[in-house]
Amino acid sequence: VYIIWGPRTTTLHITPATETITAGETTSFTVTAENRYSQSWDVTTYTTTFDVPLAAGGVWAGNIYTSEKAGTWTVTATHRGLTTTAILTVTHAAMDSLLITPPAETISSGGSISYTLLAHDVYTNEWDVTLAGTFTTPFSAGGAWAQRVYTAENDGTWIITGTYAGLWDTATLTVTNVAPTAVISGTASGNEGDELWFDASLSSDPGNDIVLYEWDFEYSGVFAADATGLVTTHTYAHDGAYTLALRVTDDNAATDLTTTTVSIQ
Repeated sequence: VYIIWGPRTTTLHITPATETITAGETTSFTVTAENRYSQSWDVTTYTTTFDVPLAAGGVWAGNIYTSEKAGTWTVTATHRGLTTTAILTVTHAAMDSLLITPPAETISSGGSISYTLLAHDVYTNEWDVTLAGTFTTPFSAGGAWAQRVYTAENDGTWIITGTYAGLWDTATLTVTNVAPTAVISGTASGNEGDELWFDASLSSDPGNDIVLYEWDFEYSGVFAADATGLVTTHTYAHDGAYTLALRVTDDNAATDLTTTTVSIQ
């Protein structure tokens, strides 16, 4: 039995006006009508309809709503052409799966890449847990992590593992080789018969994989190794300007050659 007060309804009120629930949980709303004399009555189940934006998902059973998508949503109740609204905040449910992105990437040795960890619940709600997660690579990959950013070292194809709250996901990272850079330091001048020393220790490689240092003491445009090693010495018998060449090779057979002038008096 419905008691309809007169005159006609002028305003509607919905309760609760604000509510917070977890995805998958239900909540119910009540609507009261009020006339200009402040008389009110319940119209929740009397020609009153309820809805939320389509993006909110979920289902209605009368005035009872079962939530789905996380977010802050406007609940609209309509009764005889009048409307009233409430604000419903839906938080994500417990994490069900974890996703690392990008799932596959290629960078050069010495380059850096940033990863993201995204958590999902059973309702496909997604939230970022990157800063609370951990990232690892195999020990043999080398390189270094600065939280989510990895700086690559050794070339190869490596598995990146992202972990959060007991769940994990993996990505594939291919690191390509970068040729080394040859740098000569040491004695740039001397006298006939002096033993001069030359050093290649400032040479570098992003993968730290230089395996061979070769020296040509009188380079003429065609490299001919006279000595090998990180440090070497040589004695020039005659005065003049000589071109000294250093060639470095990494474990992928990539090379770099540099020259300098040695002045002998």
